Amino acid sequence: KVQAEGINLADTFAFSGAVSGVGVTNLQFFRVDGNISTTTSPTVITSYADGHDAHLFKRIGTAWSNSSGVFTPSATGLYEIIFIASLSTSSNNDYVQIDFQRSTDSGGAYTNEDFYTSAVHVNSGSTHHHHNFIRYYNITDATTFRFRVRLSAEGSNVLLRGSGSVNWKSGLLFKKSPEAPAPQVEI
Repeated sequence: KVQAEGINLADTFAFSGAVSGVGVTNLQFFRVDGNISTTTSPTVITSYADGHDAHLFKRIGTAWSNSSGVFTPSATGLYEIIFIASLSTSSNNDYVQIDFQRSTDSGGAYTNEDFYTSAVHVNSGSTHHHHNFIRYYNITDATTFRFRVRLSAEGSNVLLRGSGSVNWKSGLLFKKSPEAPAPQVEI
């Protein structure tokens, strides 16, 4: 019921038709499975484990597939991709490089987008850093789109902290944005 001053939220409403344009329809997390030492040449991160479990993370929708660090989406759409990097260093590094690489021809060729951060060492032990790297991709063909992440640094003393258990530190999150509903025009 609609009242003169607004909607009475205590009433029950009946809706018909499909609801669209709300909520996340596809959400998948892959955790880095074990610690990875950096090299001075960009190297594809290949060791991921599915982050879906009974306690910490619940997957929504159909999962992305992973083959040795190369990811393929299950559906087209606008995706937010976040790489969460938990870094540890035992001495200064001018840079740590994270490369997002995407392909639209099933991995035949990749386009590179690089991100940089520094790994400053501030004490006698290891110094820990946490960074999120974010991009948005409009995936129009899920059968040919591929995505992977590469890692490198100024030196080999930076560690990308992963884990072999649910106590994950670094990982890759894929989130599909809701479809925008088509505008409705009444004449």
